[in-house]
Amino acid sequence: MARISGLVSGLVPELKRAIEHFPWSVAAASAFALYFLLGLNSTPGWYDPDNVGRVPAALTAAFLWALIAALFAQSRGLQGPVRHALALAGFLVIALLAAAHRVVELHIGFMLASLTLGVGVAAYLRRNASQRAFWRFNHDAWVGAVVAAIATILFGGGLSAIVETLRYLFGIDISYKAHEKIWAIACGLVGPIYWLGVIPEDLDAEVTEGPQTEFISRMIALLGRFLLVPLLLVYALILHAYAIKIGVEWSLPKGRLGWMVLTYGTLVVATALVIFPTRQSGGTLPALFWRLWPYLLLVPLAMLYIAIGRRIGEYGLTQQRYTVLAAGLWLTLVAAWHGLGVGWRDLRAVPALLAGILAVAAIGPWGVQSWPVRSQVGHFSAILAKHDVLRDGRVAPAADIAAKLPTTDLARLAGIVDHLNGTQKIHRLRPLFSGDAADPFAGTQTGAADGDRYVRANYDWTLGQRIKDRLGILKGSLVSDRLVSFHANTPGVFQLDGGRLVIGPVTFHRGATPKPPVIQNVVVDGRIWTIALDGSMLTIESPDAGRNARFELASLVTGRGTTTRPGQKPNEPIVLKSIGGTMPAMLIVSSAGLTRAGVSDVVVNYVTMWIHAEP
Repeated sequence: MARISGLVSGLVPELKRAIEHFPWSVAAASAFALYFLLGLNSTPGWYDPDNVGRVPAALTAAFLWALIAALFAQSRGLQGPVRHALALAGFLVIALLAAAHRVVELHIGFMLASLTLGVGVAAYLRRNASQRAFWRFNHDAWVGAVVAAIATILFGGGLSAIVETLRYLFGIDISYKAHEKIWAIACGLVGPIYWLGVIPEDLDAEVTEGPQTEFISRMIALLGRFLLVPLLLVYALILHAYAIKIGVEWSLPKGRLGWMVLTYGTLVVATALVIFPTRQSGGTLPALFWRLWPYLLLVPLAMLYIAIGRRIGEYGLTQQRYTVLAAGLWLTLVAAWHGLGVGWRDLRAVPALLAGILAVAAIGPWGVQSWPVRSQVGHFSAILAKHDVLRDGRVAPAADIAAKLPTTDLARLAGIVDHLNGTQKIHRLRPLFSGDAADPFAGTQTGAADGDRYVRANYDWTLGQRIKDRLGILKGSLVSDRLVSFHANTPGVFQLDGGRLVIGPVTFHRGATPKPPVIQNVVVDGRIWTIALDGSMLTIESPDAGRNARFELASLVTGRGTTTRPGQKPNEPIVLKSIGGTMPAMLIVSSAGLTRAGVSDVVVNYVTMWIHAEP
């Protein structure tokens, strides 16, 4: 690592510092870029097709953890071996969580959010940490993150613009995958390493309280003083007036109040952090806001708990309501911490409490992936039990279930089925129909061990419809439950006698302007077939050397604005035969859109087809 840093020290000092101070973060960022540069994101066997973002997310988590470990070790004066051990131990835990994400019910978004917040706290998890140093570090680190994001966009967008300019002006044939590689470097190396290079080195440097003179700090202070503080004080008056209104009328808060309160509460806390250095020098309103802000949260939070409690009591817990509760808990703890004077309004508690709540919610049976599902299944069973159509934990075989339930409960059951289907947890209802002669799960292969994997890989809305049909919901007045739809957007492979194949539907979207070749890869028996559209020429290549077929899609146009063939019935698919190649094949085109680019040239905007081939 020292040799590498020596090579770049004279060219990019920031890169040298990033490698020296945060070597494991640089390694994780490099692995992220290589994952896309080497095409591992689209290589069979390297990823789970039902969760293609899992590897990049795990590498992002590794990057953040390594940064946390380095900052923590630096603040405690820990030496190199301990720093490396901390980073590697975190890598191992992240790898295990990513590999067993279904078993542990991992929510990768919550985990990444928790780690991101941890970056700002890691260096100040000690008793004598300075509030002003904590503020200064986070100000500089997150402003640096914003600039790093801008650098990422400029680098990726600039190089992509250069590639397209070369293609347009000089006709240079550059693969479309060049853009993927450009953005892999931009997002995996340029942005992250840029950020690592500008993270403050001096963890004890403090912000000066009083009027801010540095340009960015002054702009942020003015934003809080003249915009956020006055607006939030007015909004606080509105929410408290609404609380008085519902108290006088003895009514319940409106159902959508939760997100309004959370937005307000988050802005209140963020504004308190923003005005910290100027809280005593910014005038009357900022000083008043600083004294009152914890108490401005109490009444709105009380209304939030009443509103969300009512919704959960009626409809059960969902991921959205779980998130509202988690955010409400964070705001409550922050308000209590600062309002009661615990830790003399320690600013570190704001991100630390949220990071802890997100970490707890990201995993396990109490987490956002598991608890709402159990709640929805329990609510489903409770509705059936209330009307005596659930016996010994199984749905009663009576044919008149729908007749026993009011329309409101039928709608709730339908909503639960749709929710579980949307979150890909529909198999959790299977035990309720076990042994049923009309089991809607009959024919599926969802078991206790592989239920999640099967449902995710075989996402089928008709299963939800079969459950509703079994309960008689389709016989009610719910119009939406009479609708059934299906759309296949991934090519399937069907083998016929004699080794012949049918592949489809294959869809290409290109737009009305000439573009580089578009390629789709289809795996057949572990081997990759390549289907490429270049202009109006479609080429199919078998894994066997020299076996291919070519089709001229321009032949779809037989007249001005028409693709109709002599003797063809209206809306009947068009069959095209190959114009060359060594493999017998034909296309069955079900839809297409083409644009005339000249007297004889035709550009294919989109096409959907089936391929019949004899390898």
